[in-house]
Amino acid sequence: MRHVRLVVSAVTIAFMTWAPAARAQCPATIPRPVDANAAWCFTLGRPPATRCATMLDSNTCAALNNRGFSQGLLTPDGNTFLGSNRFCSISLDLGAGPMVLDFCPASGCPAALPRGANSIDVACFTTTKPSITRCPSALPPEACDANNLSALNNGLVTSDGYSLLVNTGFCAIVNDLGQGPLIFDFCARGCLAGGTRVLADLPGGGRARYAPAASVMPHSTLMSMAGDADSDEVALASQPIKRVVHGPEDAGLFVFTLANGATLRVTQHHPMVLDSGKIVEAARVDPQSSFLGSDGKPVAITAIAREKAVEDVFNFETAGETQLSHVIVAEGVLVGDLKLQDELESEQGAIELRR
Repeated sequence: MRHVRLVVSAVTIAFMTWAPAARAQCPATIPRPVDANAAWCFTLGRPPATRCATMLDSNTCAALNNRGFSQGLLTPDGNTFLGSNRFCSISLDLGAGPMVLDFCPASGCPAALPRGANSIDVACFTTTKPSITRCPSALPPEACDANNLSALNNGLVTSDGYSLLVNTGFCAIVNDLGQGPLIFDFCARGCLAGGTRVLADLPGGGRARYAPAASVMPHSTLMSMAGDADSDEVALASQPIKRVVHGPEDAGLFVFTLANGATLRVTQHHPMVLDSGKIVEAARVDPQSSFLGSDGKPVAITAIAREKAVEDVFNFETAGETQLSHVIVAEGVLVGDLKLQDELESEQGAIELRR
């Protein structure tokens, strides 16, 4: 068995989005707990005329969602979805324990971000803010994490506001101009592209298929590297999605035309696995190089071009526990996920990929 050493350098993932997120079938009644898919079904998935007509203020809304989460009525991704889309869970105990009965919208956004902004307030200036008006720059992971922690530690956001930033991939821009630290804007964390197809695992044990990155939800699963890759092909295993983030991308994308007939659009820092075993940033890929395919065979690059990102980019993290489990498949070649991006941003490492 031949071993190829994967030399990994600091990298970032980013794919463009052009397809709407796919949803699983909606349940007939509100389940316990409510995950992101069920939350969508009973909020944005409902015709506006059939939704709850009462609007709640942001503090009440955040408190209701936090209570629902602490009572086990909302999953982590369900709670994040409600905060990101400014909906409030309405729960009541009718004798058999508390249960969610409906979801009401939060009231209008404040003119300016308040100090101690909760998840509903933060959503106004991030996930529900029109893409064209958002901060056009993407922050490196370390800077993003440091700014978000600064916002939390200085009381600029509440704990649920901080959680929304972490879970949706936005970074508070914190600065002190002489009157104490303030949040001046929210910029996106470096990310993954949505029209780019990633290899996903069908529910119910179906055959793995390619799906747009934009359709990957927290309850979805992706095919990632398994620990038993052999000499004939790269072994893959299904991994649950731990989190999904998205945001705008100002820098131009690198567009790789591949010999397998696919086109791969990534940001300049996207980690690309070469057939030699090295992982390099997209900006450093030589036109004569080949990527490592999902079957362990080289995939030649036939052309490299640049393209402006016109829509949000996406990224996600698998729930895998090893570095290999954070190597996924996009357009037939191997790339990394958000966790691999974060780890490799600060240090260089090496991975043994068995072939």
